Amino acid sequence: MLSATDPPPADPAPALGWSLRRRFAITPRSFMQAYAIHGVISGAIAICFGLMQLWVIVAFCMLQVGVVSACYVHFALHAFDGESIRMADDGNLEVEVVRGRDISFHQFNPAWTRVERGGKDSARLYLCSGNQRVEVGHFLTPVRRHALERELRRALRQFR
Repeated sequence: MLSATDPPPADPAPALGWSLRRRFAITPRSFMQAYAIHGVISGAIAICFGLMQLWVIVAFCMLQVGVVSACYVHFALHAFDGESIRMADDGNLEVEVVRGRDISFHQFNPAWTRVERGGKDSARLYLCSGNQRVEVGHFLTPVRRHALERELRRALRQFR
C-alpha cells in the first residue's frame, strides 16, 4: 500500500507502434449491399431476356455476374492489407505484413535496424537489418510515408 510520502509509481514506457492499413470509403455492409443490388438487377435482366428466348443476353449476364463476382472477391481478400509495426515486450521490433491471404512476421533488433528508401524515385520505405528487408508504408501517401520515416528513425535512434 502506498503512503502519501511514497513517490508515485513510474509509468511504463509508452509502447511504440504503428498500424498502417488501407482506407476505404465503403463499409463492409455497403459493399455487400452493392453486390446484392448488382446481382438482383443482372438477374432480372437475364430473366426478362430469357423469357424472350434471347439466350445470348442471358449468357452475357451470367458472364458479367461471374466477372464482377471475381472482382468483388479480390477486393474483399485485400481489404485488410497493411502493416503493423510495434516494439515487443522482449525489446524486438516486430513487423506484421498482410497481403491478401499471405501474412508474414518479421523481428528486428532495433539497435541494428535501419530505415532505407528505395524503388523508383526512392518512393518505397524499408526496414532493414542484415539480409532482412521489409517494405513498410506501402499504402500511405508520399507525405505520410515521409512522416512515418521520420518517426521510425527517431524511434530507432533511442536504441543506439
